Amino acid sequence: MRYTGEFRRRRLPAPVLAGTCAVALLAGAVATGIAGRPPAAAAGAEVVTRPASGVWVAEGGGFGHGRGMSQWGARAAALRGRTAEQIVAFYYPRTVRKAVGNPTVRVRVGTDPELVVSPSPGLRVSWRGGRLVLPARAQVRRWKVGAYAAGLRLAYHAGHGWRWWGPRLPAAVTVVSSRPVRRVHWRDRTATDYRGTLAVSRSGRRVLVVDRLPMESYLAGVVPRESPASWPMQALRAQAIAARTYAYAAVRSPRSARYDLCDSTACQVYGGAARLRPDGTRLFGERRRTTAAVASTAGVVLLSGRRPATTEYSASNGGWSAPGGRPYLVGRRDPYRAGDPYLSWRVRVSVADLGRKFGFSRLDRLRVLRRDGHGAWGGRLLEVELTGLDGAGKPRAVTVGGGRLRRALGLRSTYFRLRAG
Repeated sequence: MRYTGEFRRRRLPAPVLAGTCAVALLAGAVATGIAGRPPAAAAGAEVVTRPASGVWVAEGGGFGHGRGMSQWGARAAALRGRTAEQIVAFYYPRTVRKAVGNPTVRVRVGTDPELVVSPSPGLRVSWRGGRLVLPARAQVRRWKVGAYAAGLRLAYHAGHGWRWWGPRLPAAVTVVSSRPVRRVHWRDRTATDYRGTLAVSRSGRRVLVVDRLPMESYLAGVVPRESPASWPMQALRAQAIAARTYAYAAVRSPRSARYDLCDSTACQVYGGAARLRPDGTRLFGERRRTTAAVASTAGVVLLSGRRPATTEYSASNGGWSAPGGRPYLVGRRDPYRAGDPYLSWRVRVSVADLGRKFGFSRLDRLRVLRRDGHGAWGGRLLEVELTGLDGAGKPRAVTVGGGRLRRALGLRSTYFRLRAG
């Protein structure tokens, strides 16, 4: 679900990913303390000055933007006996469920400058008005589609470097084969198996690769990347509904003329059918339980009025969801908190290091200008003012958003406060 601003519009799936981005599951955070407090007083008087130690401590909670569904909250709700339908109704109030079938989704995959695939039976490249069947030669290890002149060209690798093959191609082609998946090889020597059809188009000196596949097949590669397959089935079903709705909204309002959404935490994480290590062993991919969760909710999306809801989600909201500017993305206390490893955390911050990131030779004070009003300390940080001295020793003041401050500090969310260490 995509992070806008600090992460993506979606949510940062911390359960399996770090960075969303990826975060190791249950990464040693302590679940104590901050959630459940009423909103604090006005943030205007919240000032933190540089202590003698030169260290501030950030006390906070949550992982990600906190809008919409908390993935750890969905897990806690499922353990309390809530169904997937009850979970999504809580996190996306005033939405209704509807079945929309199995539309095609166009997912931009990878960032490599060329598409490299394994040979396979029936492997062919096609375009409007033509096609090429790639010969199945035993010595060919890889086929590549790369940018060339004004269009594309094919090359093969037989153990002694790349060699061009075939005629020049137009600037947009599709790659298909007789097998249900196509194996794509990346520069880091890992590989991904993709279902559907791979559309390749020229983008400057690079290629843009888009996996076109049915929605339900796409979700089979999303849900296990967003929520661990070992989680309660109702939490996985809730994740499937949220992910499907997010993708359906993208199909209705694509990010680009060539694709609907991407495969990273800037949208929602899609890992294809399987990701493989250089030695061919499996890193991650489709799982039986998450595929079952997708199948049991087939076609179900959430609507607000006649439009698909923007079902943002994040790993953890720290006990308070953040408002998202829509009637179904509300800021309120979340009762589903048990077992959330990101409910509360503390991080030591060097005042000098923070100051340097914003052009201060000496940072003396941070004053909170605005919070969102939902949760402890008045909620998530929206805007702060930093004051101190610049490199010439002159007074300097900088106003920054909460997301920018969070990134500078390397924190998990904007739901935090600073105090002297």
